Amino acid sequence: MMNQSTRVIYLIRHGMTKGNLEHRYLSYTEESILPSEETLLKAFRVTHRECLLREFAPESTSLVLSPRKRCMETAEVLLPELRDHVMVRECLGEMDFGAFEYENYESLMSDPEKQAYYQHFIDSGGELPFPEGESKAEFITRVSDGFCDILQELWHSNVKTICFVVHGGTIMGILDSFSYPRRSYFDWMCGCLEGYRMNACMENGLPVLTEITKVTLRK
Repeated sequence: MMNQSTRVIYLIRHGMTKGNLEHRYLSYTEESILPSEETLLKAFRVTHRECLLREFAPESTSLVLSPRKRCMETAEVLLPELRDHVMVRECLGEMDFGAFEYENYESLMSDPEKQAYYQHFIDSGGELPFPEGESKAEFITRVSDGFCDILQELWHSNVKTICFVVHGGTIMGILDSFSYPRRSYFDWMCGCLEGYRMNACMENGLPVLTEITKVTLRK
């Protein structure tokens, strides 16, 4: 049972876009979710309406979004009752992929100017920074600091549930920093319209995320 110092957190990845379908590095490029994803979300709302209204009661829930169109659209279809309880934060945006933005494996490996660095990036296990973009460490620091600031802002309100609709990398960065027991960045990968439910408490001003379970909007 939760006590007064515990909140329920949802970290949900947005619906799939054309770029996701093509396995592209997609950060600041604005794309809508696919029509099939919108249809799936609407069907999910019909079959889970009572559960959604109970779990995300407007009087005690805050909806926190990345400003990218794909996150805003996902949230509007899934939880329209919360449109007056929305916070939008740039700090929750996906990793800045720099010169690799909207590229994929095939396009990068066929570009002589980018191929060599991309191979080094792959060989590093994703630890090298993206050219003209962020490193994994810089990205994790950005999203984790932003997440912490948001929780501190909401902690002393009447909000009991906080639902984030964000990006896959954002979810991975937050859980890499605050999950307990801790698991590493790539352990937290999830598909579009998937994510995690967890309990959160604050210890020494920092979130501790426990009882983390996988959730999906695809059934």
